[in-house]
Amino acid sequence: ELCSLKPGEVRRSMTADLYLNDAGEFVRADFYPALIRSDARLAYNEADAILLDYKEAVAAGGDLAWRLVQCSRLAGLREAARTRAGGIDFATTEAKVALDGEGRPVDIVLRRKTDATRLVEEAMILANEAVAGCLETRGFPCLFRVHEPPAADALGSLIPVFQEFPWFTRPMEARLVAGDARTIQEILAASADRSEGELVSSLLLRAMKRAVYRPDNLGHYGLASEAYCHFTSPIRRYPDLVVHRMLRAALTRRPEKFDQEVAALPWIAEHSSDMERVADTAARQSQELKMAEYLSAFTGQAFSGVVSGVASY
Repeated sequence: ELCSLKPGEVRRSMTADLYLNDAGEFVRADFYPALIRSDARLAYNEADAILLDYKEAVAAGGDLAWRLVQCSRLAGLREAARTRAGGIDFATTEAKVALDGEGRPVDIVLRRKTDATRLVEEAMILANEAVAGCLETRGFPCLFRVHEPPAADALGSLIPVFQEFPWFTRPMEARLVAGDARTIQEILAASADRSEGELVSSLLLRAMKRAVYRPDNLGHYGLASEAYCHFTSPIRRYPDLVVHRMLRAALTRRPEKFDQEVAALPWIAEHSSDMERVADTAARQSQELKMAEYLSAFTGQAFSGVVSGVASY
């Protein structure tokens, strides 16, 4: 209850004021503890409806609609800049199982990125980068979110598959094995509107290394970020809470309060990474279990599909 963002209710927060110029370029950030009052709670579909017909919403006198449109415009500029810097967007389709009131699966829903989800994603990325950059600039400890470049052998194993497609050229091979981000972007773009698009995106995503938590900054390959951390979800992720503590200590210039936590950062990083893998595995297995339960009603029927991998059990 205390952490819920109910419209009109005052809540405590750590606020990040992020200043961008009209081209969407980052200018500066201010961080401070604050009391906030949310003006509106929007589900993704509600925000998407406003963005889809924003002219009518703005004409109706909606200040909220105008702000949403401006944020969406800036999100588009930020995404384009990140792509130019080498950031990779796999644009995968996420399958979610819809359950009834008794926990029985009733449908499998495919979720894709929308303007609203993209807006939130870009805002979170910007805030996370700003906090990591702030702590690093001050020479203060931070629990970084690190994503290292993919291994050459993992990318090289995809070449025989990609050679089956007309858009994959020989010059791409060496650049792909070298982990060149722009080549991966090129491959994703070339296959995006083709029947093999989902397969190509899935295979490339599997070839990536897992992002992990580290006390030392090694950058974030997938986002093309020089410094990145998790700051935006301290309620549900412990690493974010640690980053909040570090940021507060840096802002109040009292790092001695967190000597014990700073000393434990390597262990916290490793343990958090391990627990994330455990949680991801549990989530995937529960989804697969419910998908199998849902599909059991279609036993004996034939469906078309794409095989993206084969494993022995």
